Amino acid sequence: MTCSARNLCVFAVLAFLLAAAGNSFMFSHGHGPGIALLGGVLLAVLLRSDMHDWCHWTLVAFAADGLAVHWICQCGLMHPWGDALAHVAGAAAAAWLTRRVCNIPFRFDVPRNVLTLVLFCAVPAAAISASLELAIALAEGRQTSPMEWMICWTGYTLGALVAAPLALTALQHRALPTWPRGARGYEALALAICLVLSFHIVFSAHLPLVFLLLPPMLWAGLRFGMLATAMEIALLSTMALHATVSGHGPYAHSAASLAESLLMVQSFLVLASAGALMLVTVTSQRRSAQADLMRARDDLEAQVAARTAALRENEQRLRVSEALGLERDDDPADDVGENPAAAEERNQQPDHAHQRHVEVEVLGKAAANPGDD
Repeated sequence: MTCSARNLCVFAVLAFLLAAAGNSFMFSHGHGPGIALLGGVLLAVLLRSDMHDWCHWTLVAFAADGLAVHWICQCGLMHPWGDALAHVAGAAAAAWLTRRVCNIPFRFDVPRNVLTLVLFCAVPAAAISASLELAIALAEGRQTSPMEWMICWTGYTLGALVAAPLALTALQHRALPTWPRGARGYEALALAICLVLSFHIVFSAHLPLVFLLLPPMLWAGLRFGMLATAMEIALLSTMALHATVSGHGPYAHSAASLAESLLMVQSFLVLASAGALMLVTVTSQRRSAQADLMRARDDLEAQVAARTAALRENEQRLRVSEALGLERDDDPADDVGENPAAAEERNQQPDHAHQRHVEVEVLGKAAANPGDD
């Protein structure tokens, strides 16, 4: 991804909107980030850009995040810019660790890359961001707890698993998602209806029915690829967090506090998102291997057909040569009154018209009897 002025401006606007949305949710329930979307998008951008341009992207994200937090909470300078530092530091650490382990350019359709990003990059980087945020809170004199650190950690991890796959897939394909046509479009509509119904059933009652959310995620991963799965994860995570904070669903029961409910729903979303991403990457790799195998088979069939045609052509030429040799053997070499030297010269220089006639006759017999090959 090129670090041009236009791309930086677009990223600045997007970073401000994502930071405003995430911090609005955070200040609405009084705990750490439900989904750190800006950190996930910044992680995707850093993975798709050159390391020499990282300073530009991180500065833009830092400024946009700090301005968004200051605009929403109307507080002092330390809190908004401290949160912005935590977001940027975590994303930069995750990108650096991923670059050290995975191949460049980073592709999100390789199972090894997804496993590396989830286990060895996003989780430790989220711990760095959560530790920085709580350290800044302690410096400001605010009360913190281990539960608060866990909420921040799962929130940053969930942001990497929600926003990073969506942004990486969009940057990799360089095209906006479009609704499929034909039977595929009806299947996508059925998937959307199934997701909405499953979510309504799960979060309209305080019953342990969370497993009903897994079939739509598996459906999207097996049938529609990474982009559809990333969009479904983002939509489901947003709706689940909003419903839990509003007091609905299986995680918002009276015996648990809001912090405990938020931690449980974020933990579920992290595990479900990681499983869905691994499933879709394995499925995509399998489909890619099948496509490569089909292409190799087609190339092999084309080569066999070309060599068969060449062998048939050589065989026809051999038959023509044999027929011409037989015709020359049948010509009398010692006709009465003919000079032997002239007869030898006549045998060495056959009549061209007679040669064409024999070639046409042999080719016609070969075309009429293709089974003799």
